[in-house]
Amino acid sequence: MGGFNEPPAADLLGDFRLFIDDSSIVGLVEQAVDEAASRLPQWPCSGASPVPRSMLSLLTYSYLICRFASDDIAQSCKSDPAAKYLARGHMPNDEVIRAFRRANRPWIEQCLASVISRVADQATALLARARVNPVNQEFLSDSPALQLARRRVELATLFDMALSE
Repeated sequence: MGGFNEPPAADLLGDFRLFIDDSSIVGLVEQAVDEAASRLPQWPCSGASPVPRSMLSLLTYSYLICRFASDDIAQSCKSDPAAKYLARGHMPNDEVIRAFRRANRPWIEQCLASVISRVADQATALLARARVNPVNQEFLSDSPALQLARRRVELATLFDMALSE
């Protein structure tokens, strides 16, 4: 696994490949999925997906690299080596991806937060959170990493809504 440097707060809002290589991101995603599977009481709902672990890995990776639209994620399983690897040979379509996201949002957020917290220190994550929504007090009890993770899942939902109109 390659290395990475502490990202500036602004980079936590963008593509993680700006400060960490793909193989490191994939390793962190796999570690986050393994930890989530051992820590949470029930495995994610499979819905239309036959392989929840690979879907969870694929969506976590995709949202970290700012690939939010479900059709873009589906296409990446054909062209992006890291996405192909995480999809484990499955080619989910955009409907399957959206259904999985809806059914498993807390799992995705936890995996994203795990990676974000490993990459960024608390101060950097706090600064990035402040840039996302400086006046929103709604989730102040949640960690900055979880708040940033929620923002990425919200962006994916917004992208899909905009593309469907």
